[in-house]
Amino acid sequence: MKRPVMLHGVLLTAGLCAAYLTWTRDQTGAEDEVQIVSLRAGLDRAIYKAEDRTVEIERRKDGQGSYHWLHVETWESPPPPPPPPAPAPTPTPAPAPDTKAEPKAEGKKAEPKQAEPKKAEPKKAEGKKAEPKADAKQDPHAGHGHGAPTLAPPPPPRPKVKKVQEFKGSKSADELMKGLASLSAVRSLGPISDPEKLKAFGLEGSKKTLTLVSGSSPRVFVIGGNTYGNMDTYLQDKQDGRVFVVRPRLLQDFLYAEFRLVDRMLHAFDPVDIERAIVTAPAGRKELVQQNRRDPAGAYWADAATPDKRKDFYRNWMSKVMRLSGMEYVQPGKKLEGAKLLVTLEYLGGGKRLGECKLYKAQTMIPGVAGSTETGAGDYYAISENSRAMVKLSRPLGEEIERDIGNLMKE
Repeated sequence: MKRPVMLHGVLLTAGLCAAYLTWTRDQTGAEDEVQIVSLRAGLDRAIYKAEDRTVEIERRKDGQGSYHWLHVETWESPPPPPPPPAPAPTPTPAPAPDTKAEPKAEGKKAEPKQAEPKKAEPKKAEGKKAEPKADAKQDPHAGHGHGAPTLAPPPPPRPKVKKVQEFKGSKSADELMKGLASLSAVRSLGPISDPEKLKAFGLEGSKKTLTLVSGSSPRVFVIGGNTYGNMDTYLQDKQDGRVFVVRPRLLQDFLYAEFRLVDRMLHAFDPVDIERAIVTAPAGRKELVQQNRRDPAGAYWADAATPDKRKDFYRNWMSKVMRLSGMEYVQPGKKLEGAKLLVTLEYLGGGKRLGECKLYKAQTMIPGVAGSTETGAGDYYAISENSRAMVKLSRPLGEEIERDIGNLMKE
C-alpha cells in the first residue's frame, strides 16, 4: 500500500521539477528559438516604416567590395519661430522754446514775476457727485457682462518638415542585415485573425512594418506592441497571419539608425599595415615610408629617399591624418561651393594598394564677413575608399593638417 503512494509521490516531484526547469530556463539559446527567415544569400534590402520614420538599408557592390547604404527619412516638427523684436521706445520730443520771452536788459537783473491770485472754483453742490464724461471709445457692452478681453485663437499646428539623410552603413549595419536574414523568434503564437487579440498585441491598426527583400520575393511583417513585463515585440507575418514574439534589439537599431549604423571611418585597414604613403598636393609630391611599423614604440615615418632618417614632423603629421573621421555625410544634391583639393594620400602595403583619401576645403564666401576669404576659415571634407561619399571633417584638425602641408613638402 505504501509503495504505490511513494511511487506517485516520486513521479509528482519529478514532474514539478521538470515543469520548473522548463519555465525558468534561459530561452535565448538556439534550441528555444523559432526560425522565421533563413536566407543563406543574405538580404538585398530591409525597409522599416513607421508614422514619422522610414529607414531603408540596401546592399551595394563596387570595386572595393559589397557594403550597405542607408536612406533615412524623418518627419520632424520645426522649431517655433523666434519672438518678434520689442518695439523701439518712442523718443520724447524736446519742449519748444518760449518765443514770447522778453529779452533781458544788459546790466540789469530780471525781476521775478508776481504770482497771480488763483480764481476760486465754484464748490460743487453737496449730495451730488460729479458725473463722468462720456467716452466716445467706451465699450458699449461694458456693464453688461461682455467687457472681458477675448483671447486670441491658438496658432494652427505647423506642418512637419521632412528630413533626408544618406550614409554608408557601419559594421553594426552589416550585423543587423545578417541578423535579419536569419530572423528568429522567442516563440510562435501561430496564425491569429481575432481582432481583439490583435488589438491586445498592438497589431490591429499598426502603422509600423518591416519588409525584407531578397531577390524578387519580399516578406512584410507588421510590428506590434511590447509583451507584458519586458521589451519583447509582437511581429505578424502578413503572408500567413502567424504572430511571433521577437527580441527588440534588431528593431531598435532602426529607431536610431543615423546614430548607431553610420560608418564614420575613412579607412577599414589598420594603420600598421601601411608601408608607404604617397602625398600629393599643389605644392609638390612626397613619398613617405613607415619603418618598424609592427613595433608601436619604435615605429617612425621617414622620407623614401632617406628611409633611415627619422623625422618626428612626419610622424606627427601622419598621426593627424590617420585620426580623421567623418562627422556627417554630405547629402545628395548638396554642392560644395568653392571646394578646392588640398591633398591626396595614397596608401600602399603588402604589395597592393590599400586605399586613398582626398582632402578638400570649401569656403563660405560671405561679403564683409571676417574669415570668409580663400585663405580664411572654412569647412573641411574628405572622400575615401571606405566612405564612398563626401564626409565633413573636424575643422580644427583639418586646419592643422592644411597648415603643415607646405612644410611637409619642404622637409
